[in-house]
Amino acid sequence: MAESFFSSVWYRIAELRPRLAPRIEVSRHRFRGRGWYVVHDPASGRVHRFTPAAWLMIGRMTGRVSIDALWREAVETLGEDAPSQDEVVRLLAQLHGAELIRLDIAPETAGLLERLENQTRSERRQRLMNPLSIRIPIWNPDRFLTRTAWVGRAAFSRWGAMVWALVVLAGAMTAGMNWPELTGGLLDRVMTAQNLLVLWLAYPFVKALHELGHGWAAKRYGTELRDMGIMFLMFFPVPYVDASSAAALPDKRQRALVAAAGIVVELFLAALAVMAWAVLEPGLARSVAFNVALIGGVSTVLVNGNPLLRFDGYYVLSDLAESPNLAQRATRLWGRLAERYLFGAPPEPLPGEDGRERALLLIYAPLAYVYRLLLSLSIALIVASKAFGLGILLAIWSLFLSLVMPLFRILKTVLSDGRLSKVRRRAVSVTAGGVAAALALVLAVPLPMSTLAEGVVWLPERSELRAGTDGFVEALVAAPGAEVTAGAPLIRLTEPVIATRIDLAQARVDQAQAQYRAMLGNDRLRAAVLREQVAEAGAQLARQRDERARLDLLAPVAGRLVVPRAADLPGRFVRRGELLGHVIEPALRRVRIAVPQERVDLVRGDTRGVRVLLIADSGESLPAHLVREVPAAANRLPNPAFTSFGGGAILADPNDPEGMSALESQFLFDVELDRDLPAGAFGSHARVRLSHGWRPLGWQLYRKARVVILRRLDV
Repeated sequence: MAESFFSSVWYRIAELRPRLAPRIEVSRHRFRGRGWYVVHDPASGRVHRFTPAAWLMIGRMTGRVSIDALWREAVETLGEDAPSQDEVVRLLAQLHGAELIRLDIAPETAGLLERLENQTRSERRQRLMNPLSIRIPIWNPDRFLTRTAWVGRAAFSRWGAMVWALVVLAGAMTAGMNWPELTGGLLDRVMTAQNLLVLWLAYPFVKALHELGHGWAAKRYGTELRDMGIMFLMFFPVPYVDASSAAALPDKRQRALVAAAGIVVELFLAALAVMAWAVLEPGLARSVAFNVALIGGVSTVLVNGNPLLRFDGYYVLSDLAESPNLAQRATRLWGRLAERYLFGAPPEPLPGEDGRERALLLIYAPLAYVYRLLLSLSIALIVASKAFGLGILLAIWSLFLSLVMPLFRILKTVLSDGRLSKVRRRAVSVTAGGVAAALALVLAVPLPMSTLAEGVVWLPERSELRAGTDGFVEALVAAPGAEVTAGAPLIRLTEPVIATRIDLAQARVDQAQAQYRAMLGNDRLRAAVLREQVAEAGAQLARQRDERARLDLLAPVAGRLVVPRAADLPGRFVRRGELLGHVIEPALRRVRIAVPQERVDLVRGDTRGVRVLLIADSGESLPAHLVREVPAAANRLPNPAFTSFGGGAILADPNDPEGMSALESQFLFDVELDRDLPAGAFGSHARVRLSHGWRPLGWQLYRKARVVILRRLDV
């Protein structure tokens, strides 16, 4: 046998004669095609899973056979698959910590087993450190659930499933038909003082039915539940029921249904509440229905029904995938891989029965970590928008639990874990190097920074054809699409009273001149006043003549005439400055871009390079430079190509049927290409990258976090 097969502390436990606790219940389950032994402790409600190799020893713990004899028999029976002495020591510690065996042990051996139980105690400390897991048991609900077991039999039957499906489908259809009204201004409506009071009263009621759903489902399959109480969820008290004993059920579908029962109840309540909300008049009853629907829908999607959090959806996934303790084993798999390939530790069996389960474990751990972090920070930001101090404390607490505590556990493992005793120096060096490299990447190593903006090939202002005065369109002198020269007449307007106004102005000029000449020789002071009246009347005449001249719209530049809806123009009244068309030059260079508010200061003050990619082009990136900013921010954009309505990346306001309004304010800038584009490119969609040089990742993350916080706080 290899040296690692033996343990240096074996002499302390070799002669122990453990015996199983008399109250435990044992059943045989199959997970992913392999047999396992599941031990249920009715007193504590906890369930433990053991391999056949482990049960070969555990099942013979009668108090008459020593540990050493049990291990030697396992070696003879299992050969190379037999557990090592260290594994037997850890198994004994696990059984002792779970109170599944009785031992008459010396004080030093008790101390050894107590030290080996640190993983269990560590998990308990983690629950205390996590505000999502603080539980206070209050009541034994088993007698009540037994008397009302008929509810579970009816609800979790074939007819119950049909009724549930019809109600949830009807609720989903009702929500879809009333979606804009249901979700419009959601955060502002939820965070009012009156609604928070209704929410605070409705939440425990919904969660109590949620937990009773678990209880009735467990009773449906003959499982006892002896623990119900209060759990503090983000410091908010909600009921809970401990249905962990259902893990002893042999059928994975029954276990999954017990885990999913709370989700089933909440979706049913949410569907009923939505339908009630749709028919009720505004008032307290409608507010209660709205909040019940909000609790049932949001908590199911984001928390209870999401398998990335250790709530109902997690246990449903674990049961259906036949992968118990999914989160712990996923974390352990990543730790074992790091120990083997980074630290060079001796190979140990990896968690996971086969390649498919290991793939699930590899994917689950990082996804769950990122989702928990993002959800915690999102909740903190929402709270901060209404209670800044509390929100910041929640954000700091979330970062501490998600970043500092995992780093502390890694350092503790590297410095004290017995498995790394032979590679301690390499483990410490690799860990220190990794931390230093991460800090350097975040704080010191510069990375490129840029803004990606939506753009449209635009025309310079000199190409615009705008009405010079108020009037009616008499005719189009040039046909739309025709090539025109600069100064050529394009559109003729008419103003019925312009000639009369000119005649009146001319008459005032003639009258003022006559009076001036009459007074010139008699009263020079009066003549000076009349001379000013002559000048004023002449200016009015000039303005009227200028108005008449502006009735003819001339081509501002040479190019092709484009007039949208040209057939509708004749006879139409237009206002001064109204855009009637364009004269597109043979070559274009201007691109108009929309920049979100959080990036506008970078674009204004630190743009070091511009590249334009035309979506319809071959993919070539064209150099350009920033020309000017169109004053003021606006939600209304000049072209639907900017928004998701027209193929752009800016979210369009669903209330605007034209798709030209963005959900958030945008700032418009013009950039000019260094080379000409053909006239047919006008209106083409473009993506524009504005480079801001190089900045450390930490600075970029800080700036992004600051922008998000200020946006949530409406600063």
